[in-house]
Amino acid sequence: TMAFLDKYPEFIEAFSLFNSVPFADNEVKKAQRDITIEEIKRGKRVEICKSHVPKTFAKENIEKFVKEIGFAKIIALNTPEKGVIAAIEGMKARKNYDELLKNVDVPFIYFIGKKDNFIPYSTLKHIIMPKNHTIITLENSGHQGYIEECKKSVTTFKHFLTKIN
Repeated sequence: TMAFLDKYPEFIEAFSLFNSVPFADNEVKKAQRDITIEEIKRGKRVEICKSHVPKTFAKENIEKFVKEIGFAKIIALNTPEKGVIAAIEGMKARKNYDELLKNVDVPFIYFIGKKDNFIPYSTLKHIIMPKNHTIITLENSGHQGYIEECKKSVTTFKHFLTKIN
């Protein structure tokens, strides 16, 4: 989203980030991603999927969303290795867009899970939001808020869309 906004701002009337940040990875995060890539290349993909996918949900939601977690594991395991590595490399190469974000003048809605294991809720205080923004905190969600709090996510996003049209 941020890369598209940077390259084609004339096409953006409004936008959203959902469980994402406008920041580039720091060196520690890049090193962690490199380790994951090397583990995948060494054949540890199944173990990574089994341990990683449940962490995308809030701890207290793991039992509630067993089917969804199982389905996410199937998707992850059926994604070609090259695709998984390319996705990780893409996140690692992401530019820093915090300056771009704070200077945007179109409506923006930001969703963040209060119990996200990958983007701590405290990250919110480091993001300088544009003037026309809405922050939606999903109180009972991890990194899968669109699943964990589906109704709130969809209803809120639909409301956002009707306000901008």
